[in-house]
Amino acid sequence: MERLRVGVLAGLTAGIIMGIVSVLFYLVGVFDLNPFTVIAGLFMTEAEAATTTGLVTGLLAHLASSAVLGAVFVFLIKKREHVFYWGLTFGVAIYFINPGVIGPAVGMLPPLWQADLLNNIGALLVRVIFGGTLGYLVGIWLPETAFTAVGGHGPMEGHHGGHEGEQHQGHEGEHHHEGGHEGENQGDHK
Repeated sequence: MERLRVGVLAGLTAGIIMGIVSVLFYLVGVFDLNPFTVIAGLFMTEAEAATTTGLVTGLLAHLASSAVLGAVFVFLIKKREHVFYWGLTFGVAIYFINPGVIGPAVGMLPPLWQADLLNNIGALLVRVIFGGTLGYLVGIWLPETAFTAVGGHGPMEGHHGGHEGEQHQGHEGEHHHEGGHEGENQGDHK
């Protein structure tokens, strides 16, 4: 649950930042179309998507997809190490999947090779910003215990999933001891 909560919150935060940058890109002419109007076009006609209702619909759909992508990302990550760079990579992957495959498939966007170069660069940049922000936030918000519970590191890696209950019962005092030190360390860092 901690993983899911952090993934959704990090995804929403990264989505808000991406949305702001996307609108700025539209206002300065990097994007030909308002990104929220484009998203709203999935659910309504072009004329309806250009209204205030369309913009709100596009914004809500953008935030919902950002939250889902945050949740997906956080469950793909097994270690805190290089999580920011994995976030950047995730953003690039989203660029190829979203405007590269899904957008043209549903008739929302032209194929990447037919799209305007400036639009392509902007689309890649906003997704790298999203991924980098997502990776950074997951790295600082997700406790180390959440990483070890899923992926682990050291000699116990790969054994946490199947024997977690046994380890917890067998080393209960040890875990409480470690938890105390971890809390102190976190307090020191804050």
